[in-house]
Amino acid sequence: MAPPLNRIISHTVALLVGASSALVALKHASKNKNTEHEKAAAHDMIAGQANTRSRDGTTVMFNGSSKSSVLPAIKSPITIFNPNINLEIAYDARTKNPIYVMERMHLNPGSKNASRTSKSFHESKDIPSYHRSRNGYYRKSGYDRGHMAAAANYSSDEEMNDTFSLSNISPQDPVMNRIIWSRLEKLLRKLVGEGRSAIVITGPLWMPSKIVRTENGQRDRYQYTNYGIGVPPSIVQVPTHFFKVVYTLSERSGDESEVKAFAAFVVPNDSFVEEKSVNLQDFLVRLTDLEATTGLSFFPKKNEETLEVFDVITEDVWMKSKINVNDFDDKVIPIDGEGIGISQLALSKNRKAKIRKRLREISKGSTLPKHMCADGACSDIIKLKKK
Repeated sequence: MAPPLNRIISHTVALLVGASSALVALKHASKNKNTEHEKAAAHDMIAGQANTRSRDGTTVMFNGSSKSSVLPAIKSPITIFNPNINLEIAYDARTKNPIYVMERMHLNPGSKNASRTSKSFHESKDIPSYHRSRNGYYRKSGYDRGHMAAAANYSSDEEMNDTFSLSNISPQDPVMNRIIWSRLEKLLRKLVGEGRSAIVITGPLWMPSKIVRTENGQRDRYQYTNYGIGVPPSIVQVPTHFFKVVYTLSERSGDESEVKAFAAFVVPNDSFVEEKSVNLQDFLVRLTDLEATTGLSFFPKKNEETLEVFDVITEDVWMKSKINVNDFDDKVIPIDGEGIGISQLALSKNRKAKIRKRLREISKGSTLPKHMCADGACSDIIKLKKK
């Protein structure tokens, strides 16, 4: 079984394929922004500051500075578009996967979901044909077409149909997709509740599978191994893990500074053949760990001190979990016979004391955001059927 992110994050770097490009990716192909001199607005996820380039190649604007240029414009492999007002997809033509999919989930009280029976997976017309993922690539591949934005989050036929675009799809192991991922989607809908809205950000991850030991005092290296499906040279890369970030905002404001509750998960894209059961609470991760791995910034207007608050609150949930997510055998993860130490993440007595102290400090005179999985809310044990 592939290791969850919280077991190896302290020893990995931000090597999500194509994710670092999202920080300065050109924002193309929005349905409402196609003109003769189409401008590509950079989607700077950290600073929130647009970088623009004129299509005639004469001017480059970067962080407010202007320089003349005679270089021709090229199109980024990242396409960001909005199929509807509640959905944003950042698609990477190199991996044929989304980098992230962001949705506004609103569950109307008493409303029924649209029917899936009339829906079918389809290619995205916003993407050139040679850059698209295709239905044929999945046939007899051994992988499901896994939704990033869940179809069941939508009651509108049109909006649900948008989730069946292959730009919203990644290859997922059938066990992971149909059992674990499905239960996680249901859990998020339960946590958010009817009549409330939440922002959900979902995407793929590529994590290392093996440590390559070195000699002469050099640093260890980390080897990446993942599969691909398709017809060369057009290959859909198969992620090793998937993440979900969910948060709700205060009803008083739509500003991200008013985060009311949050949670972040990472699930291995695995068949879990060695596991009899899994607990969704085991997949909880810290936001800054996930940001370091994806290259994305989920709260670009917040400083590091504020993000530390989210991490401490997450660690508090770990500490109080009935099943301690950091209680691993010998504090290592076996990967192809090797092991990765996780001492930095193990919640020692000293670390637990620091968490309690920090929570007392940051809670003085302020209302802290709530972790959605507090008080065992995400403790959902899933029994896995074995052949």
